Amino acid sequence: MKNKNTSQSPELAGGDGFTYEGHVMAFYLTALLAEASAPGCDGTVVNVAGQQRDFGYPLDDVIIKWKDASGRIGTTSLQVKRDLTISSAQSNKNFRDIIRDSLASYQDASFNDDVDKYGVAVNEISSAKFRDLGFLCHIAVESGDIEHFEQRFSTNGNASADIKAIKEVVYQLLDEFSAAPLAPTEKHDFLKHFIIVRFDFLHDGEVDAHIAEQQIQSQLPTNSIVSPVLVWSYVYELGRESAGKAGQFDRVRLVHELSKVVKLKEGRTFEEQIAKIKELTNTYLHQIQSDIDGYSLDRTGLKLEFTEKIKSKRFIQITGMPGTGKSALLRQVVEGYLNSSFVLFLKSNQLVGKNWSQYAQSSGIPSTHNLKDLLVEIQSAGTPILFIDGIDRVDNQHRPIIEELISLILNDPLLIKWKIVVTLRETGLEPLRTWLGSVLKQASIGNVTVNKLDDNEANILSTQFPNLRSLLFSSSENVKHVTRTPFFAKVLSTLSLSNDTSPESELDLIHEWWKRGGYSATSQKVIDRQNALLELAERKVKNLSKPVKRRSLNSNSELDELNSDGVIRVDNRKSVVDFAHDIFFEWSLLYNLFEADDAWLDKIEAFGQPPAIARVVELLAQQKLQDEEWSIAIENPKFKTLRSQWLRAWLLGAISHPNTAQYSGQFRGKLAENDYDLYEKLLVWFQAEKTQPNPLILATSKDIKVATSLAWPTDLTLWFQVIIFILEDTPSLPENIYPRVVDVFKVFQNLAINFENATQPSQVVIEFSSKILQIALDWLSEIEGIKDHPSTHNWQLVNDITGFKDALRNLIIVSANSNPTFIQTYLNRLLDLDEIPNEIFKHIIQLSGFIVQKHADLIVEFCLKKLLCELPLDKYKRDCEERKRSQEYWLELNSIPQEELTDKQKKLLQRRAMFLSPFPTEVVSDSDWKSLAINSDFIGFYPSSPIKEPFHSLLKYAPDSGLRLITALSNHANKAWRQLHELSDEKLTPIPITLEFPWGSQAFWGNEKEYIWSRPYWINDTLSSAFMTLEKWCFEQLEAGANLDELIQKITKDHESVAILSVVSVLALEQQCISKTVFPLVTNQKVLDLDYYRFTQDIRGSSSDRKSYKFCLSNLLSAFVFSKFSEEIKKRLIGLANFLPYNFEEQMDNAVVTKRLIERAKFYAEYADEATYIVQPTENESIVTISHHSPSLNNSKNIEEQKKSVDFLSFNNIAYWAHKSLLQD
Repeated sequence: MKNKNTSQSPELAGGDGFTYEGHVMAFYLTALLAEASAPGCDGTVVNVAGQQRDFGYPLDDVIIKWKDASGRIGTTSLQVKRDLTISSAQSNKNFRDIIRDSLASYQDASFNDDVDKYGVAVNEISSAKFRDLGFLCHIAVESGDIEHFEQRFSTNGNASADIKAIKEVVYQLLDEFSAAPLAPTEKHDFLKHFIIVRFDFLHDGEVDAHIAEQQIQSQLPTNSIVSPVLVWSYVYELGRESAGKAGQFDRVRLVHELSKVVKLKEGRTFEEQIAKIKELTNTYLHQIQSDIDGYSLDRTGLKLEFTEKIKSKRFIQITGMPGTGKSALLRQVVEGYLNSSFVLFLKSNQLVGKNWSQYAQSSGIPSTHNLKDLLVEIQSAGTPILFIDGIDRVDNQHRPIIEELISLILNDPLLIKWKIVVTLRETGLEPLRTWLGSVLKQASIGNVTVNKLDDNEANILSTQFPNLRSLLFSSSENVKHVTRTPFFAKVLSTLSLSNDTSPESELDLIHEWWKRGGYSATSQKVIDRQNALLELAERKVKNLSKPVKRRSLNSNSELDELNSDGVIRVDNRKSVVDFAHDIFFEWSLLYNLFEADDAWLDKIEAFGQPPAIARVVELLAQQKLQDEEWSIAIENPKFKTLRSQWLRAWLLGAISHPNTAQYSGQFRGKLAENDYDLYEKLLVWFQAEKTQPNPLILATSKDIKVATSLAWPTDLTLWFQVIIFILEDTPSLPENIYPRVVDVFKVFQNLAINFENATQPSQVVIEFSSKILQIALDWLSEIEGIKDHPSTHNWQLVNDITGFKDALRNLIIVSANSNPTFIQTYLNRLLDLDEIPNEIFKHIIQLSGFIVQKHADLIVEFCLKKLLCELPLDKYKRDCEERKRSQEYWLELNSIPQEELTDKQKKLLQRRAMFLSPFPTEVVSDSDWKSLAINSDFIGFYPSSPIKEPFHSLLKYAPDSGLRLITALSNHANKAWRQLHELSDEKLTPIPITLEFPWGSQAFWGNEKEYIWSRPYWINDTLSSAFMTLEKWCFEQLEAGANLDELIQKITKDHESVAILSVVSVLALEQQCISKTVFPLVTNQKVLDLDYYRFTQDIRGSSSDRKSYKFCLSNLLSAFVFSKFSEEIKKRLIGLANFLPYNFEEQMDNAVVTKRLIERAKFYAEYADEATYIVQPTENESIVTISHHSPSLNNSKNIEEQKKSVDFLSFNNIAYWAHKSLLQD
């Protein structure tokens, strides 16, 4: 509708005080909640809005949309009046407005003449008038045409005089408000759509509130203890608040809002959908085997870990190796929720279709409501958790179902309470990296790892199954590795193994299981059962997401027994068969491949190459390794024509064999062929497949990409085995393979760096880490040409040698805390170099945060070696000696007779001009004044920053070492500054500042530019970064409660540059400190002048909001004058003119400089004169304000300068404001 009326504020139209209107809207909201009809609606309420005048509704108080039995959507527009009189009198504004706006609604182009209604909701009205107006509208509806309607009002008609009178009132108003005359048919039609409804919420005995409460009661669970009266009150507040913002509610929004405060039950139209979801959940749950031969092992620790993770994370992955009990844990968790609620539960092998709609249709879930509405309903009536069992085994064609669900849950604000829990094998983490990586980038991720049974759990299990005790506590780690896998223990509990049978691998267990027909069968039964399993597996593999139809199987006779033994699952109602566990399927399929012998790859191709059976190929590879057929099978040309995943599985299966070392001969030989091509593939695939996202990062970050880039090993036992394998091969590997080796090492080190101060069993990790780091250190020392480490490798074979060196350094640096010996050795070797290369220094400094916690002093020495350059005087002396030697050489060469000169000497003499500059040698250059003998170019300090390393980490973790480094750099630069003055053409002699601190006397050198080394203006990036970081650290110390006087003493110790006084000044200003420590600064004229210079630079260039940057040190003088230091500071200030602070000795005879210094001294002396202070009262009678007014600032010269300063500051503030605004935009 287009609004033809003047717009008004919804806050005014529906704000405070409109209690009756709020109750009317709340009544319709309860009908919306209960999916019921309501007065004025010919169907179920589907939407309620308030104050919609600005959206084209003339009757705007409450707008109700409803759906009738045929699915048509109708709109009822109501004006709400607490009381109403029916007449056309000019004074009767309410009724006149209602007719006027009803007419506007009727004439609007968007009005649906078939279904829409308009009118009024009222509380107090004459009962007779209410009845008569209602009856008038009713008979208008009942009269099919105008003739029949008008006949009611004829002399012989059945309309009473009262009804005729009301008709005349309405018609009179219609004629008055209509822009054009209305035909009788139009007036009749108008009455057909007009309604009047009456609600009473405000009187004793009223019933409408009770009706609303009954509607609410119907939506509360049977066992709810929540009073519907309280919910009614909350609904009223929701409607009233929404009307004030011209809001609207559909049922989804209303349910979402109510679910924040009360548990609801599913709505009437959701019952069938949710009932089917509950049924499917129970069905899927019972497909998960969670017991060991009838005994349920309670893994309380895992459940507690899950409970903690679900509190703070939205996406929980339950990971573990095959058979460790991931699905069993999931079942226990879901069953816990089902005790009092319901959830949404999916299994990977039950998915059908390519979207939710197709899955729902195939699963029998009605399509009454769309997915979003259904999820909101579950959120309000159940537990908003999506459980997915086996997300890594979801077939590609069904993945869109999962993507649709997860994307909707994580991105829709109405579903913010939803969480997602999935199970997946640690060998199947690829979905999180590639498939769902982008979907999960904003989700907080938690990980619960289901490991094999620990000693305590194994002991509990052995008590229940004494026959397993010897296996569970075997001296063989391989046997324990097998039997402490819960699923394998379940299988073992059903087999009658002899005492001398101890499976040392999964293959051993498979063979024992198979030769007993998948349980403990004997004789012919074994063969029949094996045939049934082979056939079922072969049919299943062609459609992994569906069970197999029973009638399609030839071997039907053994199915019931296999079902009873828990190997398969038979659904007699649907007449379908499936494996009870995916591992049983994998084992049966493995024997299919055994049966195919050398043609097993043909079978894989015939199966359609499903990625989910890669583990079966890995098991096959292990068997072929044992049979010494692995190296022959890898020559199969099918490997080159089929997908690479089968070669990947063949390689990974072999390296994963528990006894790889025993069969390494045939294995290594093949890997070495073709310049170690297969070896490189193995390293790449192993590093990609056998890893998991870093759980420490997932615990604190939502960034799945970072977590996967810093991945951890999955099965640590396997990784130990592979690391040993690689370490044994390293001497014979070609150098081009080394980067892939380092990639594998990196994953292991990501885990190892978290085992600082390790004890058993973590000590084993550190031992392996040490072997890795030793190799990295040796290789790095060779490449970088470290003394006593001659190269024995052809490093030119490494494609990206720079990246390779960085990777080696990273291995050593990030291990600085867990294994500090190697970084210590590396840094000491670098310190022995004549010159540390820029790239090495930059790399180490950028990562120095890892190092300083263990080797802070070593980092300081490393920095000083690189950063401290030759002092100007030393360089000058060396240059002089070189020039002298050069002159002597040329003189000697010139003295040789022409005939005695060699050809080389003659050429040198001819080119002498190339070696001699025509310009006089410049002793001091502009770059010398900026560098001050500190190295700063191309080593990582540009641009200057208060968080530059190593200063940031040193001050954070080892502040004494950090202060020592900054002091050494500052003093070296200060010394260079003094020497440059000595060498410069001016030959100026600097004069230091001497300050008497409580702890003793200190001298500081420098002038304006040196004072602001903490600002990136006149000095190199190294020094400015150092002082900026120091200043930031000092502020942080103060914020943490440090004592300012003690902090000043600590940072100024041994400093010789005025730069440190700039830091001290802003700290004193920040805290407005009046103390003995600050006293020497505020009574030194040069320090006061220097800080005023700092203040002018900060005003111009600093974007900091710190108050200390907006003042200078002289702002503290007034406070000192009225403190306990009053007499002493007055004396010092008055006497400043007797100790003028010249920068250089040569200025002492300069009248201009002397005059300026005297003027400044007089300016500061004015602070000692109490007559320059004005005392003013404040609102608090016990407090006055004291302000200083300098007489010298009132002369014409200073007034003009002050005006310029004010103008500049105003301009600067405007520019700063504009800059900040642009940044915010």
